[in-house]
Amino acid sequence: MHWQRIHSQKPTLLGLLTLGSLTIPYRAGVFLRRTISRYIEKTEAPGKVISIGNITVGGAGKTPMVFMLAVWARRQGYPASIISRGYKGSHKNGVLHVSDGRIVFSSPEECGDEPYMMARRLKDVPVLVSKNRFLGCLESNKRYGSRLFILDDAFQNMKLKKDLDIVLLDSESPFGNGHLLPLGPLREPVSSLSRADMFILTRHKKGKAEYEIESFLKNRFPEKPVFFGDHIPEAVLIPGKQKRLNVDVLNGLRISGFSGIARPDSFRNTLIDAGADVVFFKEFPDHYQYSIKDMEDIADKSKRAGAELLITTEKDWVKIESLGYSGPDISVLSVNFSILSGQDEFFRIIRERLGNP
Repeated sequence: MHWQRIHSQKPTLLGLLTLGSLTIPYRAGVFLRRTISRYIEKTEAPGKVISIGNITVGGAGKTPMVFMLAVWARRQGYPASIISRGYKGSHKNGVLHVSDGRIVFSSPEECGDEPYMMARRLKDVPVLVSKNRFLGCLESNKRYGSRLFILDDAFQNMKLKKDLDIVLLDSESPFGNGHLLPLGPLREPVSSLSRADMFILTRHKKGKAEYEIESFLKNRFPEKPVFFGDHIPEAVLIPGKQKRLNVDVLNGLRISGFSGIARPDSFRNTLIDAGADVVFFKEFPDHYQYSIKDMEDIADKSKRAGAELLITTEKDWVKIESLGYSGPDISVLSVNFSILSGQDEFFRIIRERLGNP
């Protein structure tokens, strides 16, 4: 079942009768949780806390944003670490040290796709996984001396005191069909955005939809700044040959692609925007666990389509490289998140909240 498509469409009568009935207790749970949180004193971490989150399930681009912010913090001299909840990882209790900023200790199966991917790419920024973010902050401070904690996907965490709550919204579909889970993609009502300190509209394309959501946010939450961002292709990697190619190599090339992320269509569009002729593309569910058979099937269809290159995302690759697949080389598109509007103001606000390193 492709939830992203279901959540972007107007509900059918059958959906209202089935999923709609489950939305009622979910809404009651959200209301109760928000009410209780108002009367509970928030726990304070041993340093500054920045949360990157959203109010929908998947697809807003939080992980690349966390990575970008961690790189910036390191360059500015902030002793930062990343604390993730390790979604879809097997680790359950306590704190898991994914990396110390130099050595990766964990596997994607144990810690989850995103923490592992960040740990592989980041230098001098520890990555930890804990369902209890406060414990993760304490452990990072104790073990690595971290005093800035960047929380991946923590807008719904209302137990920990935060110095900055950044909410990402997909420019093309910020609220999906506007319904709460499971009928729609919303984790919380849109009114919960009042807790945010700033908004970033991702996948910036300068379209009518972006103008409308920007106007909505500025009218509804006039005191909160709105920025635009996008995922910018950085390089084409061929891990099997240890090659790194310029993104321009995609221009005019017949390629096939596949992806198991929340918005696989966004990856396909990125390839097209880079000038590629996408002759075959396969979508998989988010956090899909690939098999050798999957890879052989993709390689066969890619060859039949006459593709000159087979490519996927970094998040997908971390689950494929351990399979022992020996077929045609798979390329990986490396992307970076970038603030496209008001970048100086964006980082000024962050520095103001954090103070000196």
